[in-house]
Amino acid sequence: MLKGNILNVFTGDIYPAEIIIQDGIIKIVRKIQGNFDGILLPGFIDSHTHIESSLMTPSSFAEATIPHGTTAVISDPHEIANVMGIEGIEFMIEDSKRVPLKFFFTAPSCVPATEFETAGAKIGLEEIKALLKRDEIVALGEMMNFPAVISEEPEAIEKIKVAKRACKPIDGHAPLLSGDELCKYVEKGISTDHECVYAEEAREKKELGMKIMIREGSSAKNLRELASVGGNFLVSDDMEPGDLIGGHMDRILRKAVEYGMDEVEAVQMVTINPAD
Repeated sequence: MLKGNILNVFTGDIYPAEIIIQDGIIKIVRKIQGNFDGILLPGFIDSHTHIESSLMTPSSFAEATIPHGTTAVISDPHEIANVMGIEGIEFMIEDSKRVPLKFFFTAPSCVPATEFETAGAKIGLEEIKALLKRDEIVALGEMMNFPAVISEEPEAIEKIKVAKRACKPIDGHAPLLSGDELCKYVEKGISTDHECVYAEEAREKKELGMKIMIREGSSAKNLRELASVGGNFLVSDDMEPGDLIGGHMDRILRKAVEYGMDEVEAVQMVTINPAD
């Protein structure tokens, strides 16, 4: 049993409560009277990352992030897929089962990213179909080749259709895309974007119904610029080992509050929002 002030991420309320846990599952949350220091929060979820950027296996990544409150991640393994193809994805999935951190994966949609690249493998339509049938694969990974989507190249459009038939969402990748081209991209059913750099860019995408992932990782740091606009999720995208020493989603959460985001909304962006 735990007792303390809890932040209810469903309602946004903070109140003292006791939490009864059985077999690793929260069974009862009961309001009580009492004065407690601090606030109990749910585990954090990183809803868009590439574990390979950490130079770690999933199991080692878990060792680095669980102490910082991370309990789940959604990873797009397109980096290892570009080298090893399906074999690399299989390795990531199997290694992730060794640890208590919950790993969910997306099917890499652009391997290679474009036809102009030379990669170690290619993941085509048939491979995408097979991946999306798996429970470990929860979405179609970011559609980086947005020109192919906008120009309705058959293979790109068919991959999107396969994801829709599997009832799995489609992650976006639309840096600086705007106007009619953005409308065409969203029209295809792509629901998220983590590439926003400017506030106005994020606002336009929000107006079209896209769910905005605000990045604050090792390479892209967009939180300061986008804090005033807000979004649906806080994500790391790419985290290098040196940065993980200083924290993971907990670090991003602290920065969000530092940059002026509402504390409760920020917590919801790394808990209930990605869980939904």
